[in-house]
Amino acid sequence: MESAAVQEALRFLQEVSTPVWRDRMHVELAQYYFKKKYWQEALDHFRAGGISHLTNEEIAASQFQQAYALFSLKRYEEALPLFNSIRQLGNNPFQQAARYYTGLLYLSQAKWDQAIECFQQLESHPLYSRLAVFHLGQLLVKKENFNDAIIYLEKNRQLFTDTVYPSTPFKQLLGHAYYAQQDYEKALPWLASFASSTPTLEREEQYELAYAQLRVGQLEDAISGFAALVEASDSVSNYAMFQLAESRLRNGDRAGAHSAFLYSSLNNKHQLLKRLSQFLYGKLSYELGNFDEASRVFESYNKENPTSPYLEESRELLFSSLAASANYKRAMEVLEQVKQPSALVTRSLPMVRYGRAVELIYDGDLSLSRQLLLQALKEQPSKTLQPIIHFWLGEVCFRQNDFDDAVLQFSRYLNMGAPTVGEASRIHAHYNVGYSYYQLAQYKLALTNFEKVSYGLVAGNTSLEQDARLRIADCQFMLKQYKQARAGYQRVVDLDLSAAPYALFQLASVAGVTNGNEKITLLLQLLEKYPTSEYVADANMALADTYMAEERFREAIPVLELLLQNTSTAVQAVAYLKLGVIYYNLNENEKALQKFQALIEKHPSSPEASDALEDLKSVYVELGRTAEYAPYLKKQGFAVSVQVEDSLQYIAAEQLYNEKNIDKAIVAFKQYLDQFPKGGYWLDATFLLGLCYQQQQLWAEAMNQLEQVIRNAKGRYSKEATLAAARISFFELKNYSIASDYYLQLLNEGPSSADRLEALRGLLRANYHQKNWEAASRFGDSLLLLKEKTTDDQALHALTLAKLQIEQGREEGVIQNLQRVLQYNKAGLAAEARFEMATYYFRQQQLKTAEKFAFETINRSGSYEYWVTKAYLLLGDIYVIQKDIFNAKATYQSVQENASDPLLQKEAQEKLMRIENNKSGN
Repeated sequence: MESAAVQEALRFLQEVSTPVWRDRMHVELAQYYFKKKYWQEALDHFRAGGISHLTNEEIAASQFQQAYALFSLKRYEEALPLFNSIRQLGNNPFQQAARYYTGLLYLSQAKWDQAIECFQQLESHPLYSRLAVFHLGQLLVKKENFNDAIIYLEKNRQLFTDTVYPSTPFKQLLGHAYYAQQDYEKALPWLASFASSTPTLEREEQYELAYAQLRVGQLEDAISGFAALVEASDSVSNYAMFQLAESRLRNGDRAGAHSAFLYSSLNNKHQLLKRLSQFLYGKLSYELGNFDEASRVFESYNKENPTSPYLEESRELLFSSLAASANYKRAMEVLEQVKQPSALVTRSLPMVRYGRAVELIYDGDLSLSRQLLLQALKEQPSKTLQPIIHFWLGEVCFRQNDFDDAVLQFSRYLNMGAPTVGEASRIHAHYNVGYSYYQLAQYKLALTNFEKVSYGLVAGNTSLEQDARLRIADCQFMLKQYKQARAGYQRVVDLDLSAAPYALFQLASVAGVTNGNEKITLLLQLLEKYPTSEYVADANMALADTYMAEERFREAIPVLELLLQNTSTAVQAVAYLKLGVIYYNLNENEKALQKFQALIEKHPSSPEASDALEDLKSVYVELGRTAEYAPYLKKQGFAVSVQVEDSLQYIAAEQLYNEKNIDKAIVAFKQYLDQFPKGGYWLDATFLLGLCYQQQQLWAEAMNQLEQVIRNAKGRYSKEATLAAARISFFELKNYSIASDYYLQLLNEGPSSADRLEALRGLLRANYHQKNWEAASRFGDSLLLLKEKTTDDQALHALTLAKLQIEQGREEGVIQNLQRVLQYNKAGLAAEARFEMATYYFRQQQLKTAEKFAFETINRSGSYEYWVTKAYLLLGDIYVIQKDIFNAKATYQSVQENASDPLLQKEAQEKLMRIENNKSGN
């Protein structure tokens, strides 16, 4: 019927032209549509009809209804003038409603004062008072007059005890006001009541509730609230991420907080919260014992946040993390950046310096190691650490041949109770003190200490004890306690221990004191029983000397002729000289002349050649051929009379060298060589110039001079130049192939025991670096026969054997050799051995064990980044086989982003690409 009525009304408007009736009909239709909430239709008819035929009351109703329709259509700009006009008309029934809606519109436009004026006029109105009070409180909050808002709302809270609007939002408003004042105890009941009365909270409302719960200790509720807010990308989620981690931390769930801080550090868009999350994630990683991860986080944090207020604490935590993960090398670098070390850092310093020093000992940098140990002692180490520092300081001094200080430091270790920690033990200390005293020729004190080298009732079972028994005999020999020395050497010979050739040689020396014939018998026994021993040349030389001392010259000749077949130039030179002397004493001058000439021609720079000059002159005299002497020497390059100027200029240069004025010495030696290219001191000047360049770290220039000496010298300076060239090639130029050649040449020149030790050690290490495992193991075998071998030598030999076994596919003995490495070494070789153990088990498909040793490499070898990085790559490979692609990718990506070795970065990148290709089906 209404539809029909509307149609009739519309037809009426078409047919009737009288204004008054038309206006009335438009008003009727407008009110009809208004009641139906057809706002636009109502507006059309209100505007189509005039108001000239309406009463004031009807005009007010028409304007209010138009304003309300516009308000409902959200056309607030048009509605406001109408509402404003109506509220200012006195005595109309729509005035209070117009005030309310005008206030709402001013509120939406942030015109706080105009809105307040409207709502204040309604505070006592029976219909609008609750709404007016609510909005006035709302306006006080918006103006951040929170205290006034709380007072006002609390005063009127009795108006909002029901469930009618706005009682529910009133709770949120009052709760928010308390929240803004940080009065969370009072805020929480209102916010919680509001939440329980509202089906769905806005994200900001949920955050306020969760934060208030956090602050009053309702942690489980807070955690649930924040967790519901993190999966988004707005500002609320940024804060929720961080507060979720805080809530878990306060709730005692450090592992959960650790994960939450990590999530926030990776996903938070709020840069301050992101950085703070990163810092706290690192801090928790440290507190949870994940030191390697803590180190990685703080390294990144410090680099990315150089102005952070937490930078100093971050550096200290990085230092502590590195120290705890045994990455002493990097810890020392970070220490230099810590401006004011805290008590925690200060307490850790001696341990870090000690740890780094021990690594440097194993790596061969004794000078820096000594500095660090001395510094650690000045920093008040703990009572348990102090004696261990003294032990290792003694070890460094011992290896540097500073035997006085070695005795001092080992004695302090012994006087502090000699605690056993790794290689530091009472037995090792007494052994090294004994050796030091022996080198200082204090044989009684040496003897006393060697006698204390025993592990228990059954002594002599270990190689250390066996060697100590031998050194006891050496001391007794030097103290002329021949009976006791003889008994000691004889025990070693009877047991046929590895040192039996040396003991038999010494036994012969003891016998030779009183009985030359017995000495000869024992030397012959040595040569027969141990024909490949390293003491064969010494035994033959001693045998020849004994024959000569007994004036049994004819018997000495075949022994010395045999020594001429020795590849050692030094031994040959001595043999030629002694043969020349023998033939001279036998009045066989032609043969004597041949031997002296062979010595001079084959070994012109040897000390023996110089010694032979007078003997040669005597032979020429005996033969009546004195006129041949001077021409012969000139032909061989010997200056019969060195010119005065030549001599003076060389001596001036040498004096500068001895005064350690190296720069001027270089100039002086070069001037001498330029002026006297064939001078009498050419060899001396060339050699010393090479040493000058070596001291100035001008390696290429040094090698040029040393190589000239090596080519031209057959004796004098030959060994010294070869050793210097080997050291430069190995340590400075890292040219291990050339170094190997020089060390081998040194070994073939019949070096002293110290040079032989260094030559074999150099050959082991040079071949190791070249991955020549078979040659390295062979030289290592010879090195381990020497009494001066160290635990480093034993460790590298064991590692080389393991590498050789792996190369040859003989897996059964690999682990035993790698375990020996860990027994002897605690530094770089140990890191490599742990990694090789992980790869061994990886090859055997024992993935859990492989993973265990990979983590051991990471956690216990922090100073050796290369092997730590290799271990991470291996972990990634393990995860791939286990189909844990997420962790595999994360591991490879971490290496790609953080590794300093470009080759390992590239390897990680290739592994990542392989994973992606497998995912896409390639």
